[in-house]
Amino acid sequence: MPDPRRILTVHSPVPPQVLDHLLSAVEGALRRAGAGRVWIDCHYAPDLVVMAELAATEPAGAAGSDVTAVIPQPR
Repeated sequence: MPDPRRILTVHSPVPPQVLDHLLSAVEGALRRAGAGRVWIDCHYAPDLVVMAELAATEPAGAAGSDVTAVIPQPR
């Protein structure tokens, strides 16, 4: 089962054009990294919190693992 993670927090205010480019780039990077779902959690308004569901990763050097992406747990 995918592991939902807090990826990025954007504090207000941010100009709309900058925000659009920033969030599009973050979503693209997460999709390329294998995220199955990317969304903004509205519980933290007025800040924007970007969340993503990422497949669980195996520790580096685990059997059958060529490359391991490690994303730290949120603080």
